[in-house]
Amino acid sequence: MRFNQHSRQSKSFTERRRRRMIIGVVSGALAITSWLVTFSELSFLPALSITNIEVYGADPSLTPVMNAAASKAIDGTYLGIFSKANTLIYPRNAISKWIASSSPSVSNVNVGHSSLNTLSISVSEKTPDAIVCADLPDLSSNSLSQSDKCYVTDSTGLIFRLRKESDQNTYNQYYIPDLAGKELLGTYATSTAKFRILQSLINNLKYAGINVQATLIKGGHDYELYADNPSGSSIVVIQMDDRVNLDVEKDNLIAFWSKVTGDARTKGTKLEWSEIKLQYPPNVYSRPIEGSESSTGPR
Repeated sequence: MRFNQHSRQSKSFTERRRRRMIIGVVSGALAITSWLVTFSELSFLPALSITNIEVYGADPSLTPVMNAAASKAIDGTYLGIFSKANTLIYPRNAISKWIASSSPSVSNVNVGHSSLNTLSISVSEKTPDAIVCADLPDLSSNSLSQSDKCYVTDSTGLIFRLRKESDQNTYNQYYIPDLAGKELLGTYATSTAKFRILQSLINNLKYAGINVQATLIKGGHDYELYADNPSGSSIVVIQMDDRVNLDVEKDNLIAFWSKVTGDARTKGTKLEWSEIKLQYPPNVYSRPIEGSESSTGPR
């Protein structure tokens, strides 16, 4: 008898505990749902919504594209419940990614507020490092004519925008005819390693007083550098080959240039070349322009 009474009490206790648990779960779910509905409605309030987007620092031609990218990033909801346009919970990282993907010229993106309902986006563009032209150089006038198929690269060789007038004669310039007919924005002019080697080479030559106006990157291993002759009135074509150590060729050219131009100044003679070849170190071969004095053969 005592056993049966104890058994009935245990069953009764278990059932009461189960009912309390069910009531607790249902009450909790209702409370959470109520809070979700409340916060969802608050997230869509106009007073807490982003209604204006301002983009700073970008090229004016890109501002509409970036504005549209930011608008797309805040369009829609989180889990179908909360508005992404809410000024308190807008997707900052997603906006930055959308802006960065809108143009290869973007370097950094900072997202913040200029007011409760206004999103302020500050964009930093990549720093130009060189000009790349997708054609052959024009030397028909014994000088280097500007091409209209040119782009700007960053320090890695990434092509990120078209050249502007303000870019002319400011950065090292390369001609790469193999790029003709291709969609170039957002691609690399050449490998980053090769690009940086060439940039260092050209900058060292300029520092040594050899004004390289442009470089032709041929297929294979050959390069042509177009530099001002010592007289400044014409262009000399300098032949190089990266199967030979480019640093060795550079040092040979600088030594040759310094010696021969120094001798010409001492003699008071005009010095102009049509071509200089460096592929056979330690020899430097040069072809003078008719009527000028030069040195041909081994240094």
